[in-house]
Amino acid sequence: MTRRGGAPVRDRRGADGGRDLDSSTALAVLVAVTLVAAVARAIGLGSGLWLDEANSLTKVFRLPFGEMLRSYKGENDHPLYSMLAHASMALLGESAWSVRLPAALFGVATVPMLYLLARRIAPRTESLASAAILAVAYHHVWFSQNARGYTAVAFFTVFGLWALLRAVETGRMRDFALYGLGTGLAACIHLTMVFVSIGHALALALFGLTRATPRERAFLPRGAVVAFGTAAAITLAFYLPRISGVLGTFGEQTPWVGVSTPKWAMGELLGGLVGAWGLGSAALGLLAVAGGAGLLIAGFADSFRARPLFALLVLIPPFALYAGSVAVRGVLYPRFFFFAIGPVLVVVVRGLFAVADRIGRILGRPAVGRFVSAAGVVAAVVASLAMLPSNYRYPKQDYAGAARWVTEQAGPSDHIFTVPSSSPFQTLLGLSWKVACEVEPVLASRREATTWLLWTFPHHMAGICPQIAALIERDCPQPRTFRGTVGGGDIRVCRLERLPPAVATP
Repeated sequence: MTRRGGAPVRDRRGADGGRDLDSSTALAVLVAVTLVAAVARAIGLGSGLWLDEANSLTKVFRLPFGEMLRSYKGENDHPLYSMLAHASMALLGESAWSVRLPAALFGVATVPMLYLLARRIAPRTESLASAAILAVAYHHVWFSQNARGYTAVAFFTVFGLWALLRAVETGRMRDFALYGLGTGLAACIHLTMVFVSIGHALALALFGLTRATPRERAFLPRGAVVAFGTAAAITLAFYLPRISGVLGTFGEQTPWVGVSTPKWAMGELLGGLVGAWGLGSAALGLLAVAGGAGLLIAGFADSFRARPLFALLVLIPPFALYAGSVAVRGVLYPRFFFFAIGPVLVVVVRGLFAVADRIGRILGRPAVGRFVSAAGVVAAVVASLAMLPSNYRYPKQDYAGAARWVTEQAGPSDHIFTVPSSSPFQTLLGLSWKVACEVEPVLASRREATTWLLWTFPHHMAGICPQIAALIERDCPQPRTFRGTVGGGDIRVCRLERLPPAVATP
């Protein structure tokens, strides 16, 4: 079993009392699982870009490398990832798949890295279960095909936790420095990881004060200085040349305050988890999420009892990120929490094996417990595989499909408008369509000709363009829809008939 600080499980007994896999078999399975992860992330890697990807490509990835070292183009810029995407474009040419390639590679690399993290607290069989589920997990595959830095952040989070748990076991300062390296690189991709690092510091301090052994208390203060000092030094050195852009971004009022609220973010997060199961029923989706939440609670209970440091390192950072993001910018997005997908999955799998073990003990038949845990893992993998086709069926946002259809349908004298959240029509596809956030230009156009209106992300559009949202609600009850996999990202098209001259106001 595991020592309290999180040392690896070294015996050959599984959590359910069964024999664990030997190292050579586990390695072969891990290689196979990683290959499956690579295939899952390669399929459809070149499908259409969505809004944030298109903005990153046109505003950041295409910049000269020297300018990228000095610039920060706002919250949509994930600086270190932008540099990797720029390098990928330089080597392979500009395409959707080339700018997504770094995200896909980090996504694949996270699978074996998660196995190494899980081995700090669990037997090989259980650790492989975590890696196998992540390999085909819908959300992880989706973000691995997203030209943004989220899978890189998830990888460095798993790497950092692995290093920190090993540091607490060994007391070696170089392991604490490895944690700082991982967390510092994560912050170079996304600044919200500074809040995650603060959460890790709080978790380590709480562990040191309440559950650490005398030996651990002797080196934890110095180790914390090395770990968080290294992370801070990397982050400061990286952002110092671009500090004016960072201060400018965080010094201005974001237009999404009141739109991307914590309440909205939590609703989107729950809705995404429910809908991703593809069960055709919200009730069944909620049941699946509730079952996962029950296993998460069971996993935390087991971890707090036997592996308190790991439990604290998983539990506290999401709350630190929530508080920090809301306090600094007043906005929150569900994707901010993607960094935790690996560690949370380890806890859920730990809960599954703990519950299965408990069932076997109650029945006095350990074989039943082994069957329940195996069946649970197989069910999770099969359910994940069943969800993946919906990720491949549609692009993230179908700007190209909508543009083709409107171009074919519109007459030579028709006017075409988009809303600000549909900028890829202009920036990526090079169309000269007009942009409107106020209703008057659209009404003026309708007095002259048939007018087309294209929009997406209705929740955010209603927050920044309420007049256009009201016009759509009144005059576009059944728009043409082009499906996408981004939540709320379907492209909608409405044909507005020409108004008679007497109609002057909405």
